[in-house]
Amino acid sequence: MTSLNQRLDRLWEEFETIVERLPADESEQEHQGRKNESKESEDEQEEEAFPAEEYLYGRLVYQVSRRLRSYVEQQELGKVQEIWGELTSNQVYLEDPIPASLQERGELVLDQLLALSLRRDILEGQESQGASHTSPITLELVDPLLLEILAKQPELLRTLDWRLFEKLLAKILKDLGYEIELQRGTKDGGVDIFALKVDRVLGPHRYLLQAKRWSNAVGVEPVRELLFLHGHHRITKSCLATTSRFTAGAWELARDYAWQLELRDFDKLQEWIQLSRKAS
Repeated sequence: MTSLNQRLDRLWEEFETIVERLPADESEQEHQGRKNESKESEDEQEEEAFPAEEYLYGRLVYQVSRRLRSYVEQQELGKVQEIWGELTSNQVYLEDPIPASLQERGELVLDQLLALSLRRDILEGQESQGASHTSPITLELVDPLLLEILAKQPELLRTLDWRLFEKLLAKILKDLGYEIELQRGTKDGGVDIFALKVDRVLGPHRYLLQAKRWSNAVGVEPVRELLFLHGHHRITKSCLATTSRFTAGAWELARDYAWQLELRDFDKLQEWIQLSRKAS
């Protein structure tokens, strides 16, 4: 954890250096002087060299730049990401545009900050969970920002706390139009999520999902258990999702019951993440 915090500190320092190199605001007096000089040299032009609307909007963008510096000093990551996006998308109104190389470097450092901050939050949550037997990770963590980070850093999916992994799957299914019943996480009878989809033609369909936050391959036995739960709950279809992979035997059994079972391994979960991002 110490080395992780040190890496985050270095990234914040680098991003602060990048922000300091952004175009600086000019004072009202400097602007008026430039405006008068332009008028004297271009008296015959009907339009002013600096339209009022463009100037005022440019001033607002410079104010955004100042706010960004403040948020970087406070290390408020969510605000920094929001302001950086606002600044770079409206730099057309700046007198001195942000150099492409500086913008590219800033986005790269920001991506690393997002990924490492998430990893730190997860590790801190796991340590707290081990001490108190209650997870501090809440549903608020499962938002578009998490999906964006996982899309850019897929391997972080393997580091999620088991309960956060369940909530992530619930979030994805909800984004894709399902009504979700997220189970309590303990003594749930082997079912992590029920998902309901209403079809106006054939009526409602109910699905069952199990989440396996495993590092080892998932074999035949968990698939057999899923098949039992499928029949017990009389579900339309059941899905087993894992951060790992499935053995050849597990895939073979699932193919025998292709109308009842669906398997989603690490690679196939990336498809869900992309679909969820598009839907949200």
